[in-house]
Amino acid sequence: MFDRDYTGGGQVIRFASAGRSGWLMPFHAEYWWNNPATEDGKCSSGPHGASKVECFYSSVGLAVSVDNGASFKIAGQVAQPAQPLSAFTRAGQIMPVGYGSLIVADAAGLDLDNPPPDTGAAYFYLFYTDRRPGLPGACARHVCAAVARAKYDQVVEAALADDPQRIAGVFRKYDAAAPNAWTQPATGGAADLSGAAGSFAPLWTDDGSAQLEVIYEGAFDVYLAAYQSRDGLRLRASRDLIHWSEPVGSPIQEPGRVLFYPTLIGDTADPAIAGPKPRLYFSSFPENGFPNWSGTTLEFVELTLSRAP
Repeated sequence: MFDRDYTGGGQVIRFASAGRSGWLMPFHAEYWWNNPATEDGKCSSGPHGASKVECFYSSVGLAVSVDNGASFKIAGQVAQPAQPLSAFTRAGQIMPVGYGSLIVADAAGLDLDNPPPDTGAAYFYLFYTDRRPGLPGACARHVCAAVARAKYDQVVEAALADDPQRIAGVFRKYDAAAPNAWTQPATGGAADLSGAAGSFAPLWTDDGSAQLEVIYEGAFDVYLAAYQSRDGLRLRASRDLIHWSEPVGSPIQEPGRVLFYPTLIGDTADPAIAGPKPRLYFSSFPENGFPNWSGTTLEFVELTLSRAP
């Protein structure tokens, strides 16, 4: 029931393995519940809890297309928050995980072509946001950036197997505190969301990190992450998908507006690869206007990247 009440499509990424090819799409999936602590049954959202939304517990699903994107079929859930549904219904809180962002890289987090020359040595890295008690810094109060990964071939096989239980067991979360950093299960293994998924280590702890998206930047051989922070949209950079820089530049803001859903689009022949001037698209809402779409605009900024002296 992870996607019972809402699904929102994320980015698409091609795959090719063992003679099979197509497109994968991670997506945001929600299960809704009524909040007995509020008259309308809704939960707080947005800056300072000013907006009200349906109470939801979200996770990341994966859909697959084998007809060149004409249609997609849901393969199943691939990433679930570290805490089960009951932790949020008891607290009257929403749990946002974003829309999922997939990157193809090797075991060390180095960029690979897609399809990779050796699919057996390649991974899909899945970026999302997660939350659990006891984390340091901003992550004690906000969702924070997280990553899980799975072998490229195993993701393709499971996505095409028409078996939700199989795809639910493929990805493993990154947790630097564990003896093996990539052993934490990415889902709780229970169809009713009662199970707890594995632990995770936030990729940075100095800022909350909603709506996370990652893209490879070919001009400087780095990855860029765009996310919604407490003070606007921010960017960070990484060489290996695990260690990330401090925020790059000033936050992207608009007076009297709140910016949601950052999406990075590359400026090369492949929109999944950024050059020196990628675009960052986002939705701009009137302050305290989320989730009312009547006053929303779709906007973008062109980023200009340069090497530090």
